Amino acid sequence: MDVQRPRRVLCLTLSLGGGARAFLDDYAQEAFADAEEVWVLQPMPPAKFPATSWLLYDGRDDARCIEIPCTRDTLVAYARQIGVTEIFVNHLLGFDPDEVAAAFAALGVPYTVFVHDYITVCANFSLDCQARSCGAAEWTPACREAFDLIGLGAWTLARYRAAMHAILAGAARVLAPTHYAAGIVQAVYPDVAITVRTHRIAFPVSRTFQAAFAEERPLTLAMVGAIWEIKGETWLLYLRDVAEREHLPVRLIAVGEAAKRRQPGIFYTGPYERENLAHLLAEQRVAVVLCPSACPETYCYTASEAMLAGYPVLTMNLGAQAVRVQQTGAGWVLPQDTREAGEAALAAWLRGLVTPKGRRDIIRRAEKTVHFVNGREE
Repeated sequence: MDVQRPRRVLCLTLSLGGGARAFLDDYAQEAFADAEEVWVLQPMPPAKFPATSWLLYDGRDDARCIEIPCTRDTLVAYARQIGVTEIFVNHLLGFDPDEVAAAFAALGVPYTVFVHDYITVCANFSLDCQARSCGAAEWTPACREAFDLIGLGAWTLARYRAAMHAILAGAARVLAPTHYAAGIVQAVYPDVAITVRTHRIAFPVSRTFQAAFAEERPLTLAMVGAIWEIKGETWLLYLRDVAEREHLPVRLIAVGEAAKRRQPGIFYTGPYERENLAHLLAEQRVAVVLCPSACPETYCYTASEAMLAGYPVLTMNLGAQAVRVQQTGAGWVLPQDTREAGEAALAAWLRGLVTPKGRRDIIRRAEKTVHFVNGREE
């Protein structure tokens, strides 16, 4: 009679924060609830590439930790010592793909890969370059810079994709948060089957939007989350310029942490706790939440949190959140296929928004936020 081995999980993840790290905490509570042990492996030092070591720690007691050399042999040895029965790849930023692929092959245990961004497709894992959804991409200086930034300066795109393909093809499961994200990865690796497991906001969100917010003078528009270029800071500043130039009754705020210096003409609330976002938006009497990302988001938590709180969302026609907004009708999706097209669309939208008709449109689209269901794929 076979005796089932105790379930012991090893999670590979990045050393930075953000949505991928928050997701791992939520996912571990649900997916690994019956596991005897859950261990986490991350590159060290944080945000420095290439990594000089790995930190291996007990995911339920991070006081139990050890720093180990970042080689395939070390990974295999410690995984065997722990008695790992499965592996969950949350993120591969900071890992050498060849070392990971070789270690997985040696261990021979089933593993799952989650697609949080496009690290399996390109070293520029946000795909915020001009070849956003590139399949057979041409090598450019931007590609070389991206590889340098993650500590793989000697690699070529062909070598990188061969290693990443080996990891994906050998996985028991590859998961993505949306069909949008899965489609971009499958355009590069058409033989890799990807299952959609939509993110779910793990805490209750109060509906705090009020129709009166659309009547405020000035009208308050809020960019939420990480305030930097790939999340759409450039479009936020363009809206500021239009409002100032044309004397439009608009107040622009940034709810979150600015990656660089704070910009004049924008009111910054500073960092916030995600559980408090809905109430913070109400305190600021926000009429519209801005999620104008300059990269093809795989999900975009902030757009979902805003809609759950009843706020209509403005996005450009790029990323999974644009699909969500378009299908629910809970906001606006503007074209940005060229810089000129994006500027023209945003300027026209802002001019219309402050009119009586535009203010009524805010309320109408806010009412459609009820069509978004937490945890359901668009």
